[in-house]
Amino acid sequence: MINPRYFLVSLLLVTYILPVPAVCQTGAVLQSFGIKKLVFEADSPQGYISVLDQQSKKPKLVARGAMAVWSPDGQKIAYCTPEPFAVAIKGTTQVILGQMKVMNADGSGTQQLTEVPGGACPIDWSPDGKRIAFTAGSGEHGFVVFAPGGNGVGSMVSGNAGRWSPDGSKMLFWKRLKDPKSSRPIWLVGGDGSDPRKVIDDSSLAVCPSWSSNGQSILFSSEREHKGKYEVFRVKLDGSGLETFATSSKYSLSCPLISPDGKYLVVDARKRDFDDSIIMVLDLTTRAETPIAHGRNPQIIWDRQ
Repeated sequence: MINPRYFLVSLLLVTYILPVPAVCQTGAVLQSFGIKKLVFEADSPQGYISVLDQQSKKPKLVARGAMAVWSPDGQKIAYCTPEPFAVAIKGTTQVILGQMKVMNADGSGTQQLTEVPGGACPIDWSPDGKRIAFTAGSGEHGFVVFAPGGNGVGSMVSGNAGRWSPDGSKMLFWKRLKDPKSSRPIWLVGGDGSDPRKVIDDSSLAVCPSWSSNGQSILFSSEREHKGKYEVFRVKLDGSGLETFATSSKYSLSCPLISPDGKYLVVDARKRDFDDSIIMVLDLTTRAETPIAHGRNPQIIWDRQ
């Protein structure tokens, strides 16, 4: 079972400690699922960010780092520099994150965006391309919003994994609570940080919340039904209609991303905690499972956004 206190840390660090060779299918496979571009963290002890598109014969390693996210037009990638290391001191873990940078999709033109004490790693780029939500200070200080070409940090919300709705009017996130035995609620807030409200509690760790295609419900991963196994759940914005959305007999599924037409779900799939991760596409009609890359933390530009 993943310790909720260190889930974000594990996402950042697992790439650096699992020396699993990267083996990916060609980019031609992506087209059948409507995936235009895929960026992900390759299974590599060096911690490389890889890009795969429909014309690729194999993934291209573009930078060392983690937590890569696309700009809405697919021309830029924001990411966290490869400096996260966990240091155990008297039973606690201190994590130093690197700073946030941005580069062109081919790895050229790198620029540093932040100088934040404790580091900064991106979570999501706003649909209008003007702001980046990122976790600052090892995730202990919630997520902040940054204007890449403007006035720097604009606001801060106490939470993690902030993701904008498809129209940019709302943002969802999960609360980071001090008591590890308490619930891990998912919250909703206005796109400007106003009117925060709780959507749902979770007796497990509700991780990687994301939006449904139409923006009317939330997808998230949780162990709420089976301890030690993550499944994907869906809930309406008012907290009603909770249901199991996707599960697998072989894998724990986390970090769901749904296609604009609602036909496919891209997930991180693992057989065990800290096992090598497979980026997998689930056909929501046939329930077929198709691995498309060895790696984690996929971010997608769809053919039709």
